[in-house]
Amino acid sequence: MRIKSELLWGDSIRNPVKIYDLLLNGKLPYGYYLLLCTADKRLEFVPSWMQNNKYLLSRECMVFGIARGKKEAYEMICHILRQIYVEHTYDSVSEYVGKVLEEAVC
Repeated sequence: MRIKSELLWGDSIRNPVKIYDLLLNGKLPYGYYLLLCTADKRLEFVPSWMQNNKYLLSRECMVFGIARGKKEAYEMICHILRQIYVEHTYDSVSEYVGKVLEEAVC
């Protein structure tokens, strides 16, 4: 599992630098959710307690966002999906993240 240097942040996260450092050290507290783009260009989100899961670590996926709480994670996912499938602004999750963060994701 790779972690982007620039991430999408949930609105309720007050100190992104501290949270980013905790994520890099594998110590992100409970209550946070990671937004992932997988190798097959799928969008997933997982609770922070799974960040050290052997399955996730062995997969080719990239963390591109962090949300605080399940509700905020759902809202971020809904916003991304609305941009892709309803408003047709982007063609895929990887294109959305690539344009928003100005860097290729997966």
